[in-house]
Amino acid sequence: MRQKFLEVAKSLDPTRLVFIDEAGSHIGMTRDYARAPCGERAHGSVPRNRGDVTTMLGALDARSVRAMMTLEGATDAEVFETFLEHVLVRKLRPDDIVVLDNVGAHRTDNVHRLVEAAGASLLYLSPYSPDLNPIELCWSKLKAALKDFGARTRAALDHAIKRAMDLIGADDAVAWFKHCGYGAHAK
Repeated sequence: MRQKFLEVAKSLDPTRLVFIDEAGSHIGMTRDYARAPCGERAHGSVPRNRGDVTTMLGALDARSVRAMMTLEGATDAEVFETFLEHVLVRKLRPDDIVVLDNVGAHRTDNVHRLVEAAGASLLYLSPYSPDLNPIELCWSKLKAALKDFGARTRAALDHAIKRAMDLIGADDAVAWFKHCGYGAHAK
């Protein structure tokens, strides 16, 4: 299946691909490593209470993060369909190709209907292939920034997510697409 997906993906215009995924964050995110002057210990604190999960749903194209939504709690089919209907669909262009992983919430009839009604089509990644999904690299950069910011309240986390999103530029998107094998360009 992976080889078949790669063959299909190589035949597509990477500027038409829109990768969608979700990631979790919480108020207990902190750096895993620290530095200190020679002979001194690095000090920091890790909160005991991580708080509720804040889920981020995003859509990445070859130029930018095209859409983003956050919510408290986990994602299910209803939440995912709400993201599509109220956030992403109005930002899709005809002939866009929406690429999803194989989570059950992504495979409902309503997901197909919403995407196709916008004039776009669906393509599913081969199973167990996060290395072919550039938005995974986006989440990695975003989570690294969230660890640096060290938000400890829900309001601070919301603000930190917005600040972290501002750190993601067109050069990042181009590099992530290339890294995953999609030879994108942001012209």
